Amino acid sequence: MEQRQPYRWWQIANFPSEKAAVKAMISEHVGERDAISSARISEVLQMDRRRVRALVAELVTDGELIGASVDGDNGGYYIISTIAELEASRAILRARATEIFQRDRALCASWQRQHGQQLQPLLPTMGQRRDVCPRSGEL
Repeated sequence: MEQRQPYRWWQIANFPSEKAAVKAMISEHVGERDAISSARISEVLQMDRRRVRALVAELVTDGELIGASVDGDNGGYYIISTIAELEASRAILRARATEIFQRDRALCASWQRQHGQQLQPLLPTMGQRRDVCPRSGEL
């Protein structure tokens, strides 16, 4: 295994932006088994964890294949290297999205009960059932 540069040498000042620093750090972690936690990225780059999460979201939107694992102590961010890792990351996103849409539906229903006004949920079908990925069959 290739020796990594010790993180104590990492500084945001060495990169053109905070996003570039986060990207560089995650780029050294290929595959789910080598994930790096947002807490560690935050500690090394001296950046708030919310900011790390926001920058990771931007990087994914920009086209980077960054996966997320919620595997207890070993969870974190990594470069997706297999279709299984991609599907695992997508399953996490689907579960989070489903929870959000369920809460939205509940808020709309509560508003209607209390105020008599019907609102259109964010997505009419999500949140009513557990959506299944057509490719993997996973929730």
